Amino acid sequence: MPKHTRKNTLLLGTLILTASGIICRILGFLYRIFLSRLIGAEAFGIYQLATPLYALMLSLGAGGMQTVLSRFVASYLAQKDSRRAKIYLAAGCGIVMLLSLFASVFLFFGADFIGTRLLFEPRTVLLLQILSLGILPSGIHNCLSAWYLGQNQTALPSFCQLLEQFVRMGASFLAWHFCLSRHLSFASVAAVGTAAGELFSCLFLTACLFLAHIRSSQKHRPISVFFEEKTLWYDAFRELTALNLPLTLNRILLNVLHSIESALLPGHLIASGLSRKAALSQYGVLTGMALPMIFFPSAVTHAVSVMLLPGVARQQASGTPEQILDTIRYTISFCILLGTSAVFTFFFFGPYLGRFLFQNEEVGVFLRILSFLSPFLYLETTLGSILNGLGKTSLVFFQNLAGDVIRILAILFLVPILGIRGYLYGILASELTIMTIALFFLRQESAKGFAVH
Repeated sequence: MPKHTRKNTLLLGTLILTASGIICRILGFLYRIFLSRLIGAEAFGIYQLATPLYALMLSLGAGGMQTVLSRFVASYLAQKDSRRAKIYLAAGCGIVMLLSLFASVFLFFGADFIGTRLLFEPRTVLLLQILSLGILPSGIHNCLSAWYLGQNQTALPSFCQLLEQFVRMGASFLAWHFCLSRHLSFASVAAVGTAAGELFSCLFLTACLFLAHIRSSQKHRPISVFFEEKTLWYDAFRELTALNLPLTLNRILLNVLHSIESALLPGHLIASGLSRKAALSQYGVLTGMALPMIFFPSAVTHAVSVMLLPGVARQQASGTPEQILDTIRYTISFCILLGTSAVFTFFFFGPYLGRFLFQNEEVGVFLRILSFLSPFLYLETTLGSILNGLGKTSLVFFQNLAGDVIRILAILFLVPILGIRGYLYGILASELTIMTIALFFLRQESAKGFAVH
């Protein structure tokens, strides 16, 4: 493929994902504003206590399979080997379905123990049980998205993402009416929306893939053909497992530590002098209102990172290190520009945005402090995607481990003294560490010519 065609494909795919991401985040903000005014900051805090456990089960089920599949699909289709790409997709789906089913059953039946004994909040039990229903659909959805993203076909996954937001909002609205009539906790409203959205996305992409197969020129080929070469299937399972394992461990560890953070932070905020209700409210304001606003511009960097991974994999397979260097330079420059703009916006307009959107003064205070994190947050996402595209999944695992440990230490030693600001300082130190490690190893790989190891 000519160089200008590759760039145009990357640009078009990024624009589609960016537009979809921005619209979804706008819808998400409208949804959060509605919930914040309806259920309050404390209910937000309760929901945020449950979501890290849900994310942990998602990482146990799907792990990094979307990342790995996207890389293999892009690489094999670039070599005109669609048969191998499809076998890898089927093998990846099989692995994810088995692990996701186990994670879903574990969370559903373990919700009571987790909510009462680990999170010390019985109101999270129902939330965890509802969220467990979305684990298996989410895993399948991620695998099917990888098939399209590996081909730079971003329109369909983006459209599915938009529809998922509408389904999530509609399901949450219906759940709110149900909870209102039954006098149930409103925190479960968001959990119903999350599970319904994942189920819809899974069914939608499955239907699209089935229709595409019917319309393809290979629709009359017996499906048994794909099971004839045992060696090829063995290679698929072996290579997927080898690359997925460090990514899965990375995400499991990340979410284990996030769960520890969610369990420890309210308690250490109480140790700093707050009541439990005030601690949950402050935690809800930070994680449910302020941080999502800081991450809003990352709709762009997320789109870039999704397109970067298969793109870098293709460049590495083609033996074109100069293109990888150009990709890294453009990515860093873009993230710094976006991050600098975010610093200015959130620092000067944060208080107004907090009052206008959430009718909460504390949101503005957090936005001003968090604004200085913006460049590092955006760089972390894109540099991590480049490293994954180069096959450096183990490195991404260890750099995230270092960042997570720093945040836990901040909760243990800074929060009791400085309150929530101690946690924010820990996030800053964490992001600086992750970014420094990523830049150092990318420089090392550059010296080696980005060779396939």
